[in-house]
Parts: sequence; C-alpha cells; structure tokens
Amino acid sequence: DGELLSRRLRLEAKVMRRTTEVTMGDIARMAGVSESTVSRALAGSTLVASKTRQRILEIARNANFSVNEQARNLALKQTRTIEVIFPIERGTLQQVSDPFFVDMLAVLTDELGKHGYDVLIARSPPWDEGRPGLAFLGARADGVIFVGQGRHRSEIRDFARRHDKVVVWGAVSPGDDYCVVGSDNIGGGRIATSHMLSIG
Repeated sequence: DGELLSRRLRLEAKVMRRTTEVTMGDIARMAGVSESTVSRALAGSTLVASKTRQRILEIARNANFSVNEQARNLALKQTRTIEVIFPIERGTLQQVSDPFFVDMLAVLTDELGKHGYDVLIARSPPWDEGRPGLAFLGARADGVIFVGQGRHRSEIRDFARRHDKVVVWGAVSPGDDYCVVGSDNIGGGRIATSHMLSIG
C-alpha cells in the first residue's frame, strides 16, 4: 500500500534524523534509487520522474537533509561565485559608493543570483601593486567582471589573454580583443543630436 510505505519512510527518516547525520546514500537507500538519482532530484533535474523526485524530496525533508553546497561545488570544480572588480584610479575621488557603481552592482547581483551565483566585490585590479589576492586567481571565483576600463585597456587586454573567463563592462572600442559589454556612446550621441536637430 502506497500510503503505508510513505508512513514507514517518514518514520524511518525521523528516527535517522534523531540518531545520526543523514547522507545522500541514506536518502537513496530509503527511496530505493541510486545516489546520482537523489543528487539530480535534489537539484530539481527534470531527468528524474516527477513521482520519484517528489518521493526523494519528501524523504529528504523529513530527515532534515540539506545539500552541502561547498562539497558539491568542490566536486564540480566550481564556486558558483563571480568576482566583480571596480578598477578605480588611485588618487581620485571616485568611490565604489558612487551611485552609478551601486546601481551596476545591484543589477549584476540580481542577474547572477537568478542563475545561482554569488558575488564577490574587489576594488583593486590585479595589476595593482600590493593588492590583496584576487579571488578569481585564487580559484575562489569562477570568473571576473570588470566594471569600467578607464585607462586600463592594455592591462585588461594582457589579463584577458591569460584568463578566458573575463568580461568587461564599458565602451566598445576598435581593437578590443576581449569580451566587452556596453553601449555605443558615439552612436547614442548621433541619435541624440539628430533628435535635437529634428525638433529645432
């Protein structure tokens, strides 16, 4: 009887929860499936039949089981973290608290969050002397986004040639051989000027 089996599994999960730390192997044994199926089900994979997925989730919930994200990321060789660098010129008054940077950071954090990524913020670029260790270079981040280029195009170009997981926000210029996402300032200026001229 399905209801009887469900009750037995719930009871077994509660007993296990009280006596020991529940593992993915325990969940697999109680559900009568493989550990890889449990892993897929807990990740929300549609490769697992809906009924099986629900059963696994119920068992995990009753056993207070939670996935160790650090262990999972280590196994997948990824951190699910992106480092965002604001390469601010030394000696200038510009700060990360600048409203433009705050807005940019908010959008980046929201969008990365939708895809399951966290954000690390750095203000010192990798070519700065005496900078703290860059998370990306220390394998604590999967990629890096530079917000702005300023006078650092050559440094960014050198960095991007050595590391392929680099994206730069800024104006696109001829000769940029790295991934740049930004607006066409010259084209925008032409459109604005054309509009002003059209209305006298």
